[in-house]
Amino acid sequence: LLLLQKKYRGALTAIGLGPLGAFTRIAGKILGAAFCYTGNTLAYGQLSWAELALYNFDRLDADTQIYALLGDPVAESLGHFFHNRAFLKNQQNAVYLKLVLPPEQISIFFTLAKQLPFAGFSITRPLKEAVLPFVKCRQKEPAINTIKRQPDGFYGCNTDGQALIALLKRKTKILAGKKLLIIGAGGTAKALAAAAAIEGLLLTVVNRTPAKAQALTAALGLVNKNRTFYDFIINTTPVRNYFAAAGRYRFDIAIQGPQKTALAAWQMFVLQARLQSNFWFLEKGADRIDINKKTVLAR
Repeated sequence: LLLLQKKYRGALTAIGLGPLGAFTRIAGKILGAAFCYTGNTLAYGQLSWAELALYNFDRLDADTQIYALLGDPVAESLGHFFHNRAFLKNQQNAVYLKLVLPPEQISIFFTLAKQLPFAGFSITRPLKEAVLPFVKCRQKEPAINTIKRQPDGFYGCNTDGQALIALLKRKTKILAGKKLLIIGAGGTAKALAAAAAIEGLLLTVVNRTPAKAQALTAALGLVNKNRTFYDFIINTTPVRNYFAAAGRYRFDIAIQGPQKTALAAWQMFVLQARLQSNFWFLEKGADRIDINKKTVLAR
């Protein structure tokens, strides 16, 4: 649909219907759509004036670069709050959208993305491992959550692990020897475990499929040993408020998780989003951007 809009710039307005097509209402302006429906009374999938404002809609033009979150689902993500605010504050001509992308459509997506003004992506479940064949990494990554488009292709990295270590060091400067329990064994868990192993944390992984937990730690050259108490417990699964053991600091990796834990997920969200922006733009401008905690946790 966007390729059709690009081909007939100014002579055609191509709009995808329903929530899955909402991003075309924003990207369409960049590609030459003549108009976009909005108003106080909205049809299914249309965006309100307030929602369009979140994407700095009035500033979009033919030179705007598109960044997007890829995954399924993406509705709960708050990345568009942070990144579009950062683009505006740093005077970057860019917009951050959210695209539903099932794993079976990854290959065709990256083929089509090369023909459109996509400059980078955030990656969420269930794609953090699935996208690896389509990107280049400057160092070995077990999973990635950030992609940047370069002249010679797409490059990926993972900011989850970096954000986790920064967050844990706010609680204790020396991490080596501290006990960490990770619940889950997916892409996010693999990235966090790899970062934790480098710091010398004593790592335990639990998963509903024990073999996956054992494979994760074995890949890092570690023994998956259960302990009676942990300094840190991180839940990476979609099951909220699920903590399988006693621990000093506990938190869910997702924003919608329990927020009365000592380490709030919103802090890690902001940290990894800043790192993503710095990777895309090779500058530290995003370090000055923050989101009020109430905004991040708003529902």
